Amino acid sequence: MQVELGELPEYEADRFATGDDFEGVRLTFPTDEPVLTRSTLREVELSGSVLASLETREARLTDVAGRRLGVGAWQSAGARWSRVHLEGGRLGSLDLTGATLDGIRFEGLRIGYLTLAQAALVDVAFVDCEFETLDLPAATCQRVAFEGCRAAELDVRHALFNDTDLRGLAFDGLEGVDALRGATVSGAQAVQLAERLAEAAGIAVAD
Repeated sequence: MQVELGELPEYEADRFATGDDFEGVRLTFPTDEPVLTRSTLREVELSGSVLASLETREARLTDVAGRRLGVGAWQSAGARWSRVHLEGGRLGSLDLTGATLDGIRFEGLRIGYLTLAQAALVDVAFVDCEFETLDLPAATCQRVAFEGCRAAELDVRHALFNDTDLRGLAFDGLEGVDALRGATVSGAQAVQLAERLAEAAGIAVAD
C-alpha cells in the first residue's frame, strides 16, 4: 500500500502541544524530541528527520508517509495508524504496544526493537526490513505478510494469526512456536521449527 501525497507545504512551529492537529503538510520539527501525544496527523509527510525521540502515543495517523527517518526511540503505544507508509531509514526502537494498524507498509527499514505487543494488525506488509528484535506477544494479525525480511529474535507468544504469511521472514531465535496456528511458513522454516513444534505438541524427540 503506497501513500502518495504530492507536494505539500512545509509546516514549521516553535513547539508542539498535546492534541495538536496537522493536515496536508510536511512536518519539520523544531526539536529532536517532538511530542505529539494524542495528536491527529492526516495527509502528512515526515521526511528526512533525524530525531533522538518521537512521541505519538494515542495519536491518529491517517494517510501519512515517512521517508528516510532516523529516530532513536519512537513511542506510539495506543495509537491508531491507518494507511501509513514508512520507507527507508533507521529506528532504534518503535513501540506500538496496544496500537491499531490498518493498511500499513514498512519498507526498507532497519529497526533495533519493534514491539507490537497486544496490537491489532490488519493488511500490514513488511518489505525488506531488518529487526534485531521483533515482538508480537498477544498481537492479533490478519492479512499480514513479510517479504525479504530478517529478525534476529522473534517473539509470537499468545499471538493470534489469520491469513498471515511468515515465509518472507528469516529468523534466528523464536519464542512461542505453539502460537503459530493460522500462519503460513515455508518448507525450510518448517524443518527449522520441527523439533520445537514436536515438543509443543508433547512429542518426545530422541535419537
